[in-house]
Amino acid sequence: MSEIVTDLSVPKNWIARRGFNNQFTLTFLLSEVAFSISGYTFTLYIRKTGSDTNLITLTQGSGLTNGGASGILTVLLSAANTATIDAGGYYFEIDYSISGTSAPLMHGIFNLVDQLNDVPASQDMTVNVVMNGTAVD
Repeated sequence: MSEIVTDLSVPKNWIARRGFNNQFTLTFLLSEVAFSISGYTFTLYIRKTGSDTNLITLTQGSGLTNGGASGILTVLLSAANTATIDAGGYYFEIDYSISGTSAPLMHGIFNLVDQLNDVPASQDMTVNVVMNGTAVD
């Protein structure tokens, strides 16, 4: 399997609306072709900036859908999830694991806005993850 390589020094900004479903899609590409992520397990954490306490944790089968051969990972932060925390600024991180080894994939600022706020939400944000290297078994 190839190692997933992203530039973790460049955070992504995700704006979500409290009380709504908010979706985040990652597309994994290797040489501009979909890379199978079926052997990977992903986890999303949302916490206050500077804190180690996870306020929301999503795992595969519970908010995260691994698209396998399509190379698409879908994160669905539900209205019920967003109702558990106040509107405001948070930090998010997505980790992946394979064969028992975990590593960070990406991170960023997670802004949760109230539904009456006029700041546009990015419920359907898409990020392409371009992988380097060669897939090996």
